[in-house]
Amino acid sequence: MILAGLLLFPNIYSQKQIYFGKFNPPLDIPLYLSGNFGELRSSHFHSGLDFKTQGVTGKSVYSVNDGYVSRIKIQTLGYGNSIYITHPDGLTSVYGHLERFNDSIATYVKDYQYAKKNQTLDIYPDKELFQIKKGQLIAYSGNTGSSGGPHLHFELRSTSQQHPLNPLLYPFDIKDNISPVLDNLFIYPIGETPPGRYATPKKIPLKKIIGGFQLAYGDTLTLKGTIGFGLEASDLLNDISNECGVYSIELSVNDKVVYLFRIDELDFSESGYINAHCDYHYMVETNKKIHLLYRKVNNRLSLYPLIINNGLINFNPEEVYKLNIIVKDAYGNQSQLGFYVKGSAPAVMTPKQDSIPAKILKWNSPNYFENSQLSMSIPANSLYENCTFTYARTDVGYQKLYPFTHYLGDRFTPMQKPAEISISGESIPEQLRSKTVVAMVEDSNKISCLFTTLNGNRLIAQTTRFGKFTLVVDTVAPVITPLNIRPGADLKNQQSIRFQIRDELSGISEYYGFIDKSWVLFEYDPKNEIIVYTFDTERLKTGIEHEMELYIKDSVGNQKKYLSKFLY
Repeated sequence: MILAGLLLFPNIYSQKQIYFGKFNPPLDIPLYLSGNFGELRSSHFHSGLDFKTQGVTGKSVYSVNDGYVSRIKIQTLGYGNSIYITHPDGLTSVYGHLERFNDSIATYVKDYQYAKKNQTLDIYPDKELFQIKKGQLIAYSGNTGSSGGPHLHFELRSTSQQHPLNPLLYPFDIKDNISPVLDNLFIYPIGETPPGRYATPKKIPLKKIIGGFQLAYGDTLTLKGTIGFGLEASDLLNDISNECGVYSIELSVNDKVVYLFRIDELDFSESGYINAHCDYHYMVETNKKIHLLYRKVNNRLSLYPLIINNGLINFNPEEVYKLNIIVKDAYGNQSQLGFYVKGSAPAVMTPKQDSIPAKILKWNSPNYFENSQLSMSIPANSLYENCTFTYARTDVGYQKLYPFTHYLGDRFTPMQKPAEISISGESIPEQLRSKTVVAMVEDSNKISCLFTTLNGNRLIAQTTRFGKFTLVVDTVAPVITPLNIRPGADLKNQQSIRFQIRDELSGISEYYGFIDKSWVLFEYDPKNEIIVYTFDTERLKTGIEHEMELYIKDSVGNQKKYLSKFLY
């Protein structure tokens, strides 16, 4: 396969690429998806395909084409264990959440881990080291990293830019002749909403008809002034029940396209703009995602090949407009919604006024708030549009050592760049300030501790969310619970030593272990709170007694140690 195998279409209404080559499937089981490219996630657009692995780990994973291993990355979150293979056609394939690598790669990785005395790594092997053939076994599927269940995460990227490309535009044996599903239309009264306020939408249910969808009640809406639309939509594929993301959405008024969203490729630097593309307020409130069919002023996402007046539509009195929405998946299946709008009706809704006076934060300039207890600094271009900001404080904290909770802004307002929070720790005894962190108080009254630095008596952290903040003091070391070892245990029939490790407040930040005073590889799985040493007979003598040490530290330096002798 060479670059000539790509046919490029300059027409903005066409799919970006069609590939005439043939890939080897990455799995030797039927290719069913649990997630597709561009799917709306809580903080990003999904950058690949999630292939189902029949609910188990350990399925063989194969290279889709000739190439070489250009990167191997192991992390406790994210993609977990992953391999990158660079191909001669300008593409790189990525395989994530792997359980383990093939024997030669696994040996290389373990030697590297022991040399660096670290589980996590990000290495770029020499291109001659692992030359890979199309269809060659490279790894086994797993559930490592931030995976929510066994599957294979697969990506195609442009090698030069490392931009993920839509794999469904390439030849994989995935069946899809089902059109997208349109659930609800949303109407945002932009012109009737005071500056800096959330334009609360009106939801219009949709129903399926022959040839498409229509408004559940009638075919005409009466609207006034400047309106933005939103759409709740998903795509289905053959033989699976999972709802996937759509490929493109087109909105036209009187047969003129005013908005086009299409997801051929992604730029990781733009991932955060999903919070501007979606209705973030609605997503936080309901955990459902709406495509906004208009662009906020500081939405710099490059997924809109055509957009007029940022997708906003002004409906004049007494005029009737014909609107049409076309939603497609990557295989060309499409669904349409057609309706009419008559101008000059009463406003869609009356905006709700806040009871607490609020200041307006400008999206294109730095914003700063300060009082005797704290300060908050928000950089320019962090906000997607102007928004209101309020502050309140309660004299109740998470702990008695710090008796305040600060309410900063509106938790339904997203940020693209992190803001800095600085809170005075004067009320906390000086000897405990190094054990103190800034924490965010969630709705359930649980806390999320932020990475915190101490500057004098100020505790400083960064956040990309508004909400409730306090200080917590962490003097308690992590807890280590042995799962299959006890002092003097005979482990010759065991394959590993396993522990559960937990930390109540600031979180686990460091872990390492020794056997007979030599460093050994402990692998940490944060989502399951498990740490495991797998017996390595090439490095560990058998038939004798050994002494093991395990050390776990939290983010403020509290340390827990576990010592035990065992036979193996």
